[in-house]
Amino acid sequence: MIIKAGDMVAVKHYTLLTPFISFVNEIKDDNISIMLTKDFPENNLLVGEPIVLGYEATDQVYVLGCDIEEIDVISNSVRLNFDYEDSYLNLRSRERFPVSLYADLISSNRGTRQLVIIKDLSLFGMRIYSKVDLYLDELVEISIYTEKDVVFLKGKIVRDIENSTFNEYGVGIQFENLKSMNLIENYLKNLKYAFEQQIKKLKFGI
Repeated sequence: MIIKAGDMVAVKHYTLLTPFISFVNEIKDDNISIMLTKDFPENNLLVGEPIVLGYEATDQVYVLGCDIEEIDVISNSVRLNFDYEDSYLNLRSRERFPVSLYADLISSNRGTRQLVIIKDLSLFGMRIYSKVDLYLDELVEISIYTEKDVVFLKGKIVRDIENSTFNEYGVGIQFENLKSMNLIENYLKNLKYAFEQQIKKLKFGI
């Protein structure tokens, strides 16, 4: 990992529309500690939630997919466990893209709207965190809320993943036609590009 203590990072959390600047306190094994700021108060956070860190090094933008492991209000910091790192150069050709996005989910078994958090997203699937139980092969409708748009998807629960904090599931996206697939593909490309530009702007204080 190129990042080190004292470095500036862009932080993306689903409660905020745009990333903000924070600084690295410490890195140890697969944990990273960052400073809390006035833009990112502890009452916005829950242990286990996904967060994305972005930073620029050696003329490349890198991204870290993380989960909140501990919130320390005394030292004004958050300890994160990261499970995914790559450069944007590679991410452009990869399927999986780490995110922290708010979404609504309606399952075929309940019919009621439930809050879920999207951990990562690809053209054909996503990983979600939920407080409610879902079941393999259950059909779902998901509405992803972004700064400007709402993206509607249909899918099916294809994986039940062990997680000590949330119920974690893999969702396979089901496309009704080629047009809807192209819409999601363009959305994913725009999502990656927008975060890359936001990281660069934060670095230069734009």
